[in-house]
Amino acid sequence: MTGNTVRTNRLWVHVAMSLAAAGPLGGFLLGLLNPGDPDPNPVGRLVHACLLAVATPLHAGFPPHDQAGPGQTLNAWPHILVAFLLLLAWFVYRGRVSKAN
Repeated sequence: MTGNTVRTNRLWVHVAMSLAAAGPLGGFLLGLLNPGDPDPNPVGRLVHACLLAVATPLHAGFPPHDQAGPGQTLNAWPHILVAFLLLLAWFVYRGRVSKAN
């Protein structure tokens, strides 16, 4: 019975760590996939991704755009969900591999 409890506790730890890291990672993915400028500059795209990695969690998944007034806002929640699922799968896989060794 204690083996099942340990697995459940470990899964909850993996979920908590994935939730904590999904916001910045989702913002980073949003910045990589939706560059701020139309120029395909790889350094600028990387800088924009780093900026959105910080701004996305601060703005609850809706990072600000560079234009004043109303307009289309970026929604990072689909990217955050994908980042959460990827992180959770990686943590669970890593936990199973380390337990097998």
